[in-house]
Amino acid sequence: ILLKLVRDCLAMSLTARRSSLVAVLSSNCVRGVTTPSWTAVAARAPPSLPELLVSRRERLFGGAEAELIFWRDDAAWCPFCEITWLVLETMALPYAIKTVPLRRYLLPGEQKDAAYTAMVGGAGVVPGVQFRSSSGGFGAAEQGLEHILSELWRRYPSRFPAGDAATRAAICGGDGSLSKRQPDGLWAQLGQARRAYEACAGACSAEPRVLAPLSVALERLDALLVEVEEGARAGADGGPFLGGSSAPSVSDLMLLPFLERAAGVVPYFFGQAALASMRFARVERYLNAARARSPAYAALCSDATTLARTNLRYARGAAGRGGLTVDARAAAVIDATDEATRDAWAAAASNEERREAAARLVANRVGVRAFACRARAAERTKSAQWAAAAEVQEVEGLQAVDEALRVVASLLLAAPAHDGSDDGCIHSLAQEAADALLAAHGDARCRGAAEVLEALSLNVGVPRDMSVG
Repeated sequence: ILLKLVRDCLAMSLTARRSSLVAVLSSNCVRGVTTPSWTAVAARAPPSLPELLVSRRERLFGGAEAELIFWRDDAAWCPFCEITWLVLETMALPYAIKTVPLRRYLLPGEQKDAAYTAMVGGAGVVPGVQFRSSSGGFGAAEQGLEHILSELWRRYPSRFPAGDAATRAAICGGDGSLSKRQPDGLWAQLGQARRAYEACAGACSAEPRVLAPLSVALERLDALLVEVEEGARAGADGGPFLGGSSAPSVSDLMLLPFLERAAGVVPYFFGQAALASMRFARVERYLNAARARSPAYAALCSDATTLARTNLRYARGAAGRGGLTVDARAAAVIDATDEATRDAWAAAASNEERREAAARLVANRVGVRAFACRARAAERTKSAQWAAAAEVQEVEGLQAVDEALRVVASLLLAAPAHDGSDDGCIHSLAQEAADALLAAHGDARCRGAAEVLEALSLNVGVPRDMSVG
């Protein structure tokens, strides 16, 4: 949000061609945030950070060694990887993690892990799981979500969150054995619905046909959730998960990643009314309850901004055929590009969340700057592929970008008053810094820096870069 604020202030400075600083700030404002050094910012940031689950490369749960190697996508955006990950976390099964980039995020010249592609083929599709063999090493990677889940259940039956047979049959189809994808299962129907609405990405002329599979699937799910809510009211187990359970089963873990994508992607391209016309109210409560009751899902779930923006990259392939239409009003809210949403999000952020964001920016400032410049190049060309790393050097004035990021980090550390009385102070500080940047670097370089901040604000990923909270 502060990336957007500084971007907006730069735009104001450029429009007005102002070369002087704004009026003297009120006495309660923190001064000296115009161009602080990274050393000065780091001195004010938290000395240590909680480790995000997405950054872990091993989860032993008290075990001596990993039972398997879990191969997932680098960005932690693949829903099939998320399902596998959620099951592993729920089982508390010791595992190691290795990652490969998704095809659309490969930089020119970058290759997927050679060891992985040697096992599964050049496409390097994830997820993949290598189980420990009787000799102590790891076998070849096994693929296919249903096959992976079946193997986990076969090898670790006491740990696997199988849930009740009736619920599993409804979600997975057939007899609920997980051995292969069954077309009569609700999960398969949600997958078909996702392919329709993500591929068409707002092709409004085809909206009824595109969204019909989702509407049918949600109606089936709503009937199951009615039973959950009525059971809770009747004093059953009282859990929010399918079957009234207090803990998620494999049925829940297969549904949640697909449902969160529907919650973010559908409004972004088809408007807020699209889901409102379907049976989605209970689904939304179900998602919120899962975030509150499942630590694994809370750590790995994404947000609407990340999911919608990720789908933009895939949908651009259809843009030439008229298949890419963003609903402007919904997108402005989901991206927080309108001023009211931006300010509301900023007000809702706790001081701890601001300080954590600042510390993460300080700790990885070189990588963040390079990523932001690549993202800006991709946004300018509306390309489905990331720009070459060499294009980082083509941004007008990397020094201006670096200083703008320092300003953002410093503003994050300028603790707001509990009564919200200093909201204007933060805006004034951002404007002061923008004026100073313009005076120091000129129009062209500040215009480039503003575009970089905009691109970074739209490409920060959850849970890759920060938690959903």
